[in-house]
Amino acid sequence: MNVTSLGKRKVRWLMEQQVAPIIALQEHHLRKSDYFRVVKQLKRRYRVFGHPAVPKNEGTTGGVMVLVENWCQASPVWNTESQTKMWAAAMIAMRGITMMVVSLYLPPGETATNLQTIHEVFNTSGRTTSPYVIAGDYNLHRTKCSG
Repeated sequence: MNVTSLGKRKVRWLMEQQVAPIIALQEHHLRKSDYFRVVKQLKRRYRVFGHPAVPKNEGTTGGVMVLVENWCQASPVWNTESQTKMWAAAMIAMRGITMMVVSLYLPPGETATNLQTIHEVFNTSGRTTSPYVIAGDYNLHRTKCSG
């Protein structure tokens, strides 16, 4: 779910929603102090795996989270660290299935960062024998087809 910001109204919706036990969020734009304040709120209902937004010029870019309801078994993905901070992952066991869920954000025009992010995610997903889902905002836009 690309939220483009994560304010009080969206946090309240996340705390009240009854649809999804696992949510991949992208582009929350929370700076470090705001991120940890929001995580503290979300932890009443979810296990939170993620990163604050990355400082850029006068603002921020990105910010990702995987939210897993507390009744589900979830843990961090072993031996991984996102150098770009543009992705987060969790191993989740639910109803007899273990899977990896990744939340990914690729900022537009950041080719080097995006290639590094994709490299990190695919290295991580390649080390698991479990099924995985990579959800995110890839900032890919449809182009006109000729012919």
